[in-house]
Amino acid sequence: MARKGGMLALTLGAAVVACEDTHVLSGSYRSDAFWVADAPTPDAEDNDATAEAGLSNSPSLALAFQDLSLELVLGHFGPEVAGLAKFRKIRGLGTCPCAEIREGRYAGRRFTFWFEADFLPECLDLGRLEFRADFALREDGVLDGGEAGRLDVTAPGTPKTALVLHVLLARDREHEDLGTLDWSCEGFSRTESQ
Repeated sequence: MARKGGMLALTLGAAVVACEDTHVLSGSYRSDAFWVADAPTPDAEDNDATAEAGLSNSPSLALAFQDLSLELVLGHFGPEVAGLAKFRKIRGLGTCPCAEIREGRYAGRRFTFWFEADFLPECLDLGRLEFRADFALREDGVLDGGEAGRLDVTAPGTPKTALVLHVLLARDREHEDLGTLDWSCEGFSRTESQ
């Protein structure tokens, strides 16, 4: 009988841990500015690679993203993660993109997803860009797209990465603290100062 009780406790303990992991990412996360490790240099090889990716002037692209921050609003259900990626200007005004996260997956403390965002001239004059993310969830709850992860930027439909951005996103609010507007791209505050 003691053996059955021990097995039951072990099974229930494993089930509780498994349940906790199925919603660990739910909530919102905010970053400070992006940074670019090993920023591209303006030599011919970089310009060729960037042109192949459908973008121009990669060093300027890297500088432009340093004036933006990112917010992720996430719902985590088992291995799947859904939500929104919202860009904001750190200084000044301007409408920056909000996009639906696609193919969000969480396994082994890694969170991967992609999205496309349309950048208008008032935010960054870049048109449509595709972002592919591979973030690590640190023990302190920070989504690490810096030391342990990355955000690749390309033009849609091109296989070549034009720029690798790095970012750390700290949990801003828990899932239960999010309102209806947080889950929508309509009417969200698009600048840090608002």
